[in-house]
Amino acid sequence: MKKVKDRLLILTLVVACLVLLLPAIVTADEEESSLEGTVTVLPLGTYTVTTLTPRLDTDNAAGSMLTIVKIQDSNDNPITARIESYEATLNYNGNLINALDVHHQSGFLGTETIDNAGSTTEFSGIYPSGIATAASFDMAFVTLRLTGTVNQPVTVALTLTNIRDSEGNVIDQLTPVPEVQFLRGDAKADGKVNIRDAIYIMQYLAGVRDIGHGLDKVHPVNAASVKHDGKCDVINLSDAIYIIQYVLGWRGPNIE
Repeated sequence: MKKVKDRLLILTLVVACLVLLLPAIVTADEEESSLEGTVTVLPLGTYTVTTLTPRLDTDNAAGSMLTIVKIQDSNDNPITARIESYEATLNYNGNLINALDVHHQSGFLGTETIDNAGSTTEFSGIYPSGIATAASFDMAFVTLRLTGTVNQPVTVALTLTNIRDSEGNVIDQLTPVPEVQFLRGDAKADGKVNIRDAIYIMQYLAGVRDIGHGLDKVHPVNAASVKHDGKCDVINLSDAIYIIQYVLGWRGPNIE
């Protein structure tokens, strides 16, 4: 009889404990359920700061690199986030410049649609684990070729849409969108084509001048597009010679 009473007492204590603990268990379950599917919300007015910079690719092809410089709030303060995906569009005059290829940077799973007849190139990238934005990082390189004349400058504009971080937040691109101007043969990037452009190219080939965008640099696309080299344009001695021949009147403004 005593054993039965002891068992009833133990059972009663177990039931009492369950009753006392039940509200806490239910609350914990509700909180866990309510957290499912939620994301970290970025501050209002969060933007990506992007650039489209003329460069040479790893195979010396001339083009421009899409770079996200940073993510910032409305007060220009940097925000730490992880970019997981993006979609981008280049707009340009397809009669004066062509996109030849899109090289997605390491880690990005990318797709692209080049429509030079329609004056657009669309491309996108997914970085499955997300890439941190503590410092600027390159996303895609677009190989470019100028097809106009030495008198026809052309502008390329970059628009990013549907930029998302690893939590699913959509981030806007800071406006105005980046624009880059090109001019075939203008290696010095001063708005005109003359003998100095040929000198700049030869100085680059001699290793005494760097590639870049500025009056002391050699503009890679403007220089490489002088002579079309096949699958992609590279800077070589022929580009300098063609410019000299143009200056002497031996070639027309299309320098072909």
